Amino acid sequence: GSNLYELAKARIQLQFLISQYRSAKLTRHWSPSNPQGLCTFSPCYQSCTVESTEHILMYCPAYIRTRDILISLGLKPRNPASHSLVTSSLLANSEQTTMQLLLDCSALPNVIASAQAYGDEIYKDLFYFGRTWCFSIHRERKKRLGQWNFQ
Repeated sequence: GSNLYELAKARIQLQFLISQYRSAKLTRHWSPSNPQGLCTFSPCYQSCTVESTEHILMYCPAYIRTRDILISLGLKPRNPASHSLVTSSLLANSEQTTMQLLLDCSALPNVIASAQAYGDEIYKDLFYFGRTWCFSIHRERKKRLGQWNFQ
């Protein structure tokens, strides 16, 4: 697409998907300041929580407010079928299903079936949701670390 903001969001989502997002778990291999790859948010650091992709996107208490906003966004898609898929995936209590929805929803069987039944708008809604989730958490993380310099 030609929307640079959506392209930036997709780039961050792709980095999460291919495990190239610079979480502490990844940077611990070359970072002498955090060789264990622990999350630098105080409660997580004290409990020795490794900052993985899953931790960043789903569990880190530093981003609870952002995730709450994103969940409300996920409950407002244009297509009722998309709403149902987002709701069922977020409430599935399965880390794997939720991560798959956020990073690449096209591999989920119920998403494929819904897209076949209701059209490709399902993919547009769900990929938008996943891109927005990943980028919003990324932005809040960079702000928390003092690395957000958007111009």
